[in-house]
Amino acid sequence: PHARDAWEPRPSTPPRAQAPPKTGPPATPYPTATATVQPPTTGTWQGEYFVNSDLQGAPILVRTDNAIDFDWGYGSPSPNIPVNYFSARWTQQVYFGGGTYRFYARADDGVRVFINDQPVIDEWHLASSNTYSADRSLNPGTYSVRVEYFEFTQLANVKVWWELVGGES
Repeated sequence: PHARDAWEPRPSTPPRAQAPPKTGPPATPYPTATATVQPPTTGTWQGEYFVNSDLQGAPILVRTDNAIDFDWGYGSPSPNIPVNYFSARWTQQVYFGGGTYRFYARADDGVRVFINDQPVIDEWHLASSNTYSADRSLNPGTYSVRVEYFEFTQLANVKVWWELVGGES
């Protein structure tokens, strides 16, 4: 065998010395930026559906809806809800930046929109797919938004949305 093929023991490598502990004054912390934290908006509505046109009793269906933008035509939200004489209530916590917001509601038949239990749109009557709007000035913060809707007969649809029309965002 060749000498280079043979295993030869080597002396072990001594351990490296550890750095001595730091002494002296503590390090000066750097200033950090504090982000403005906005409470999360779920982006979803809790929908409660009733088998009457006046939101009475216990809901027959409770579900999460991504938006209030429904056109059921001559139908209903679910097979266990009649096509006429039903109602629904949606609630959500929404963060609004400061400013003036225009709220819209289009419905066949009645619709109401509330911000922190204060009416913004109150059109609780028979109608044929009318669109309503109202402006509200809001300070930055999280608000409870509630929408109520009823269907009497014939076509059924409801849509609610808003936009910032003045001020901050």
